[in-house]
Amino acid sequence: MIAYVAYEYAKKGACLVLVARRMDRLEIVAQKSRQLGSGDVIVNSGDVANVDDCKKLIDDTIHHFGKYSRLLDQQCVFQTILLEDFTQIQDANPIMDINFWGSTYITYFAIPHLRKSKGKIIVVTSGAANIPLPLASVYSESKAALVRFFETLRVELSPDIKITIAFPGDISTDMTTPHFVEKYGSDFLLSESVSKCAKAIFRGIARGETKKSHLG
Repeated sequence: MIAYVAYEYAKKGACLVLVARRMDRLEIVAQKSRQLGSGDVIVNSGDVANVDDCKKLIDDTIHHFGKYSRLLDQQCVFQTILLEDFTQIQDANPIMDINFWGSTYITYFAIPHLRKSKGKIIVVTSGAANIPLPLASVYSESKAALVRFFETLRVELSPDIKITIAFPGDISTDMTTPHFVEKYGSDFLLSESVSKCAKAIFRGIARGETKKSHLG
């Protein structure tokens, strides 16, 4: 999803910094962003659950561009499992580490630079933050915590930094796997085009909306 929002920025000539653990995927997104009109694109392989990697990402961005004006944030690990089925409860830690703490770390290091630029934070979360989702108690926990974190941060950072929180429906995730649908049905799923959803998010950002939901 976040790649498609980046494409919308690229069409406007924005300079981009892309980060993920897999460089091969990053290079694909970077190449398309350049083709769409981005003024400059750099890629940075890193793990958002690692606080040092998050600091390095922001430092590298400032070193290259001299400023930082937008943080587009979407961290997502989804695991279909009942809480009681974890062999050890610690096995659930990666979900929170990436989905919640990854966003917290990167935001912490970005805030001073976003204040200077009067920038924006765009968070792509999930409807699971608001509705019960079978087989996803820890995932839902991480997304609900993330929403409350950024809602509180919006108050703390106003008026210097604007925050938009997007709640897309389901867009080709593990929740669309045959196993999930067979066991729980498709009533929980709202199918939508990733590109269409990204365009709706981008329009919401441009209008200064604080929350963008029911996309699709």
